[in-house]
Amino acid sequence: MALRHDLNVIDWYKDDPRRRPADANAQRDLDSVIYSASSGMTQYITSFPLRKRDREAIIRKLMRDRPFYSPIQRAGEKALKILDSMPEYVPTAIPLARLTGTRSGALG
Repeated sequence: MALRHDLNVIDWYKDDPRRRPADANAQRDLDSVIYSASSGMTQYITSFPLRKRDREAIIRKLMRDRPFYSPIQRAGEKALKILDSMPEYVPTAIPLARLTGTRSGALG
């Protein structure tokens, strides 16, 4: 749900330039919100519990779908550098005792 919201903000005037504020200050404010959403979304994607190549593919698709949109391009490049320096995600098993809240793991 958060990603959908971020995409709505990022694409605020992508398909309808009439949504662009006429006032320069309002335009700067909106661009700031869009940049923040771009940055937050790409950083969030770097923390997905997926393999690095899958997270990278998601970020690259966002960038490919918006080739002339500098906030998502800058945020994507930054996220890819962060992702490159991260260790590979390896799913770990959760002990049954943690799932059941019991010491022995028994479901009784």
